[in-house]
Amino acid sequence: MSRGKLRRTPGPLPPRGGLSAIRAVPAPGVRAVPLREWLTLRYPALLSPAATPLAQRIAAGDFVRRNGIPYTATDPVSAGDEVFFYRELAPETVPDTPLPVLFSDASLLVIDKPHGTATMPRGTHVRASALVRLREIYGPELTPVHRLDKDTAGVLVFSRVPAERSAYQELFAARLVTKTYLARTLPPAANTPGMPALGESRELRHYLSKPPGSLRVTVRSADGAALPGEALAHTRATLLSTDADGALWRLNPVTGRTHQLRVQLAALGTPILSDPLYGPTPKEGAPPLQLLAHTLAFTDPFSGRRHEFTSRRALIGQDTQPPGE
Repeated sequence: MSRGKLRRTPGPLPPRGGLSAIRAVPAPGVRAVPLREWLTLRYPALLSPAATPLAQRIAAGDFVRRNGIPYTATDPVSAGDEVFFYRELAPETVPDTPLPVLFSDASLLVIDKPHGTATMPRGTHVRASALVRLREIYGPELTPVHRLDKDTAGVLVFSRVPAERSAYQELFAARLVTKTYLARTLPPAANTPGMPALGESRELRHYLSKPPGSLRVTVRSADGAALPGEALAHTRATLLSTDADGALWRLNPVTGRTHQLRVQLAALGTPILSDPLYGPTPKEGAPPLQLLAHTLAFTDPFSGRRHEFTSRRALIGQDTQPPGE
């Protein structure tokens, strides 16, 4: 496969501290309004008492056009304009948790992400995110080609060449990536409907939806047609072992929905251990969410090489060796 083209020419502000500058674009149809008025409507956080006064930032030339020329407070902005600026970051503790590298070449960087590390900057996890920390080492071109929840550990793949990124992302969209997760759950109750026997698999199919403003995903059996706003989630779940303390599962997601594995196991009656959203509230001192992106495999769209990356991490009660298929 040939390398794709960059979707957008680089902006006037280079990445700083592992973070790209914000590119703000007025929505189609927005009438011409002064920059300061538009910024306060679009980004109310710029008026936070903890932030540098907005007037001071504008006067200092912090908000620029694509050609690098700064805006003034009264310059009009409207649909079709671009405004570039750096975000101001709140104080943040960056953990010294290692980000072990599983594989690296000219195109890809693959890490073994720890629990509790966000893939992308979000909310209060900015400098501590895997992307920002890695960009400070490997450069600003690094971009994840898929994501893991902050509380999920395991194999995470980054593209090192912007022109190649979309080709790797398309592998995930086309379901050409084999993904294997491991999960440690509460032990299944006796005679739980739909529970596979030890060593057997079950195809889990549910409709999922996420209400606006909610952290939780709602789940419904995939019987009949989907309702508006629902998306099909499909996972092959294999029960590997079970004891009084819990059960170990191998999970092969066919689709990639938000919280898919967590909500589907909870719907089966075996929520993942230490899952604060879909299981019992974790006790103080409990281990992290017992979900691990264990193995990821695909054929490289450029070299034709078959990649298979395996996490070196382990869940509670799980041997570090990969479980048998």
